[in-house]
Amino acid sequence: IEPVVEYEYETHLMCPGAEEWREHWRQQIDRITEDYDFDGVYLDLWYDKLTCRNPQHGCQRRYMRPTFPWVRNMIKYAGAKFKGNDPGAVVVANTDILPISMICSWVYVRSVGLSQDIRRVDRTTGKAFYSSHRLGCNSLMWSDPEQKIDPELISLSLLYMAPIPLNREQSQEEKELILRYWNVLKCFGIAEAKWYPGFEDAAVITASNPDLCVNVHKSDSLLLTLVNLAPDEVRADVSINDFSELGLEDGKTYLVYEPISQSFLDGKERWTCDDLKTIDVNVPGYDLRLLYICESDNDPVARFSM
Repeated sequence: IEPVVEYEYETHLMCPGAEEWREHWRQQIDRITEDYDFDGVYLDLWYDKLTCRNPQHGCQRRYMRPTFPWVRNMIKYAGAKFKGNDPGAVVVANTDILPISMICSWVYVRSVGLSQDIRRVDRTTGKAFYSSHRLGCNSLMWSDPEQKIDPELISLSLLYMAPIPLNREQSQEEKELILRYWNVLKCFGIAEAKWYPGFEDAAVITASNPDLCVNVHKSDSLLLTLVNLAPDEVRADVSINDFSELGLEDGKTYLVYEPISQSFLDGKERWTCDDLKTIDVNVPGYDLRLLYICESDNDPVARFSM
């Protein structure tokens, strides 16, 4: 849209506090929605301009002027235009590590991460910034090209339910690792499942080791994501505390299957609710395990296969 973009703190362009810029921006949003056909749009939110003191923008004052109200109005305008143009369009906004809940009702996805290595972020910060739970929209976990995609990064991605986007800079090995887990979640139907975050809700399921975090996703069946946040292997008892909430019933038997290793947990094909009261597991350091639980009967069962 713009032939030249000034960068960092010296810009005289692109301030949400400038009425002329907002009007120009609206005209460009109108133009691209009217002239082009597209499946989605990525809005690159520039957080350096969430405050401004440039007099050319009307932002002159003793202290910096916050531009949040206009940012929200601009996101609201763009979101309404894109969704009005195509109800199926996906609207993604780059929020970096800022939660910025004020925009979440107008976009589908927050793009988070790029400036930090999530593996060096403490748990509270990770939960607040990266998690898609209770922020009003989903999250994507962008990783710096210098960050190798490894089991630890995958673990944190699934812990906070913030998928890692595929990009051309990743090696084939990294892409296959991402897709290995994506395919399980897609096969399970993760988009329609209810999520009980392990870092927030201990009423449904608990682990005896505090370094082991257990996410539960419920549809017609259950998917448990066991994430080890410690560098060393942990062995722990995972206890289901509320069977009725998870749709488990006494008198029925269940399969507990590991889709990644394609094997039954402990080699046992039938579990009762009494068995599920305590599931003994070990998880490698900075790694994860997936457990798929579904009702078992005498008929053949189609299971996920890589």
